[in-house]
Amino acid sequence: MRRRPRLLIRRFETPAGLQGQMDYSTYDIDFTAEGKRHVHAFSYVLGYSRRQYLHFVERQDFTTTIRQHVAAFTYLGGLAAECLYDNMKVVVSGYDGEQPIYNTRFLAFATYYGFRPVACRPRRPETKGKVERQFQLLETNLLNGRAFSSLQHLNETAAWWLAHVADCRHHKTTHRTPLDLFQEELPHLLPLPEKPYDTAEVVYRTVNPEGYVSYQLNFYSVPAQRIVNCCRCASRKPKSSFTIPPSARSPVMSGCPLPQHLSTAPILHIGPARICAANKNCSASVSNNSAAKRLLFSIN
Repeated sequence: MRRRPRLLIRRFETPAGLQGQMDYSTYDIDFTAEGKRHVHAFSYVLGYSRRQYLHFVERQDFTTTIRQHVAAFTYLGGLAAECLYDNMKVVVSGYDGEQPIYNTRFLAFATYYGFRPVACRPRRPETKGKVERQFQLLETNLLNGRAFSSLQHLNETAAWWLAHVADCRHHKTTHRTPLDLFQEELPHLLPLPEKPYDTAEVVYRTVNPEGYVSYQLNFYSVPAQRIVNCCRCASRKPKSSFTIPPSARSPVMSGCPLPQHLSTAPILHIGPARICAANKNCSASVSNNSAAKRLLFSIN
């Protein structure tokens, strides 16, 4: 039986600062201290210089993806005018015929930074071959023959590998190093905004009759003033605490007696570190729904 001939792929080059490519690649890594884990390599590559940002994460959800974009833009000191993606749900919510329908939340993020997302045709990974090629290098070099104790150790090694191997290698197509070409591309990148995009994750919680909310299988006491309110609180670091500032509180609705433990409850905090109660990023609005009193948290 004759093999089907392989289709020829036409390689294309883009001007400096025009295009970036982003993708995930999933790996099962047996960490010596944490055991076998499912991790995802986030890669953002500049098309002209081939310089990349690389970081391993636990999820590919919306919040993780835009946070890694922000980290990539900061690492590179700018971003390309457009970025190629596959059809991940974070970027593309569906199709109308052959026309991609972009996720409105991701479009808001892209608009903030001023770049244009471009979805590749389905089942055509060759369209973003520059980032796909980086994963081959990752598998044959960084992950080949190395042992890692934890996800943190893997990311520390990846950061060293980027600076001392990936950035300094002689590229077979450009015949120059990515770091050398990056010096030419940097002036053409879009500048970063004054403040990074707010990547806070928003979750809803209902206060139970005893005045507690559940988050990640734990219960946390809620200040009495928040039981009848819908509030928004944000912390600026992953897995850190978030609080409800006194300035965002409003008086308790009349006719709603409170248990003694609620009247003296501390400010709500979640996570290992407390954030200042005067967090200026917090705001609140009153909710009069006594049947299902909600709190709205944003976690960053």
